[in-house]
Amino acid sequence: MNGRWLYLALSLMIIVSIPHWLLFYGLLIIWQLKYRRLPITALIVLLIIGFITHQPKPNLLPQTKNGVVESIRNGYLIVDFDSVKAIVYTDEVLPKGTMISVNGEFQTLDNTASLYAFNFDSWCRARGITASINAKSLNILKPSSSIQRFFFQRLNNFDEELRNWCFKVFYGVREQDAFYLISASALHLSFIMQLIEKMTKSKTAAAAFLIFYGIFIYFSFAICRLLIFTAVRQVFPDSSSKDRLGIAMILTLLLFPYAVYELSFILPVSFTLLSIFSCHKISKLLSSWLVLMPVQLLSFYEFNLLSPLFFLFYRVWYSINLLLTLVCVLFPTHWLLIFLRMTDQAVQQLQPTLFTLWGKPSTLALLIYLICVIAYISKASIKHAQWLLCGMLVLNFSPYLEPFTTITYINVGQGDSILITLPFHGGAMMIDAAGSLYTNIPERKILPVLKAKGYKTIDQLILTHADKDHAGGLQELADLVVIKRVITDKQAVMDYKNIEFISLLAENDFGNENDNSIVLLSRIGALDYLFTGDASQAFENQLLSVYPNIKCDVLKVGHHGSNSSSSALFLQTLRPRIAVISAGRNNRYGHPHDEVLARLADYQIKCFRTDLQGDIEIKSFLNFNFIITGSREFGIINKVIR
Repeated sequence: MNGRWLYLALSLMIIVSIPHWLLFYGLLIIWQLKYRRLPITALIVLLIIGFITHQPKPNLLPQTKNGVVESIRNGYLIVDFDSVKAIVYTDEVLPKGTMISVNGEFQTLDNTASLYAFNFDSWCRARGITASINAKSLNILKPSSSIQRFFFQRLNNFDEELRNWCFKVFYGVREQDAFYLISASALHLSFIMQLIEKMTKSKTAAAAFLIFYGIFIYFSFAICRLLIFTAVRQVFPDSSSKDRLGIAMILTLLLFPYAVYELSFILPVSFTLLSIFSCHKISKLLSSWLVLMPVQLLSFYEFNLLSPLFFLFYRVWYSINLLLTLVCVLFPTHWLLIFLRMTDQAVQQLQPTLFTLWGKPSTLALLIYLICVIAYISKASIKHAQWLLCGMLVLNFSPYLEPFTTITYINVGQGDSILITLPFHGGAMMIDAAGSLYTNIPERKILPVLKAKGYKTIDQLILTHADKDHAGGLQELADLVVIKRVITDKQAVMDYKNIEFISLLAENDFGNENDNSIVLLSRIGALDYLFTGDASQAFENQLLSVYPNIKCDVLKVGHHGSNSSSSALFLQTLRPRIAVISAGRNNRYGHPHDEVLARLADYQIKCFRTDLQGDIEIKSFLNFNFIITGSREFGIINKVIR
């Protein structure tokens, strides 16, 4: 059985991540035919996990507004409303088991995915959370009877600033700080367990600490994962390290099928796999480098070359800080807690900013890197070390190997932002930078796209007009990346490298902001694009009188699909293959209007909408063009000879 459980567990990770049950059972049949007979245990495990993973998850709305708190997060609670889980957005922080009543309206989760930004709704659905509610008010019907209530009462003895900081330390509510990877994967708790085990010479004492921590604070997924792995080591002491890891992974996947996507599972498992399969000793620094590089690039699209060094330091510091903070809460010591908070803030300032690389690795780059890592840990020679270095370079500079010209219609809600990038990291320009009064759209929506494509600089930003949903994010975007040139005058539009832009009706003044939008016609790659801003039918009619034979392949529908734009004559003349509508989900304007959608359908124009399909991206290489969306739709675009 040496290693069989581990190989089965790795196979399960692949199977669980398969998006459709037909593919799952197809792979299972192929496996059965190839190997003739699967062990009955393996077959049962595969079938159970497949059944759990591929069950349909309907978006249910709770039928009651009374619920019980399951766990807390940063700015929201996860609450069970009579077996229907929902997100409750509130500033209240309540212990698990508190019965509450919420005033507000439930909403189903937005099913719109993104090509690059973190999809919170998918994260929720994987955990069985099907709705959300903005709590206008929240009443406590019954305080928690759990032992965690005692801990919360201790925290309430401190002022708000210290209390909020303690929540960050204990509950991992620190998504944006330097300790996120450590707190999310509970590596600080595993470090504490190692210390306790060395000091007491007892694995039981280390496990007891973890159980104590879970009972008094809360059992997060990361803590449950740690307990499972610890229990397997205790129950199977004579099994090989590979089999123990495999059994622990299988049990975790059985209890938490979504674990395959969790950093709190992937990160520690990756460290363990590296240790198990390496035929020679690898330093902790190199081990951190080999694991953190792909994990951070795939998860956050950025990697700092110094982060592995700081990661080791942060893990030790966070562990010590947590222990001391725990003592300060149980035996209230305000001055020491204040000192720890100030020290914590100072330590986080040490987070490196220089030598940070941006870019999402391609599947090919990741595969090359994994092959190089496997070759290196199999035999440490100068030749294999050179291969490893090459794999690192390919992984980090993957955007420079991208051969496609890409146009990305970013899902910014009710607004426009279009990113155009050239092959082999040749440059980036944008048309419009949407802003909002309620959220920082450039930081939440635009920056992840720029990071994924590896761009810290925008060479040219064209703002079609001054409306907030087109130009309101300019300053926020400028705070995040370098913008070399901003164009707001339609007569000043410049070609960008090998892309020619024609500013249509640049001399005309229509007397209103929308019709004075910068409207651009351009051939990008092998396709002709028309970007219309918020131009109305008055602009369209004038355009057709000046350019009666104008054509395009891809139309950015004017004014977010309003019926004031996209007349029947305009669409009939343009004859686009594809129309893209950028609009917010359930927006108050009712965009896109039914009349416009009907016209597009009448002329057999394939319509893509950011409110339904998320980010929309068109890629071109020579005469090959294809489109992908955030909802994982794919299609090939054939160029029509006119």
